[in-house]
Amino acid sequence: MNGNLNEKMVDKALEWLNLSAQDRVLDLFCGMGNFTLPIAKQAGFVVGVESVQPMVAQAKQNQDTSGLKNVEFYQTNLLPIKRGQANRSTKYY
Repeated sequence: MNGNLNEKMVDKALEWLNLSAQDRVLDLFCGMGNFTLPIAKQAGFVVGVESVQPMVAQAKQNQDTSGLKNVEFYQTNLLPIKRGQANRSTKYY
């Protein structure tokens, strides 16, 4: 991945989300946590959901490296998602 482009994309997502410490964010299709972990630096709690197990394993490893404790990653089918589980959401393909 192009690091410069990735940084710009993350910055734009953070701008759009306009997060606070009270926000609980659901990051769908989170991959390796590329957006999830920067979001966790601003939000109160973040859940990353990914269907591909090796990506989830890498996301957890990246979380360990970052030292962030307000993040959980799950490998699961992305549906169904219940209303009210988060007040902000991201979606990346």
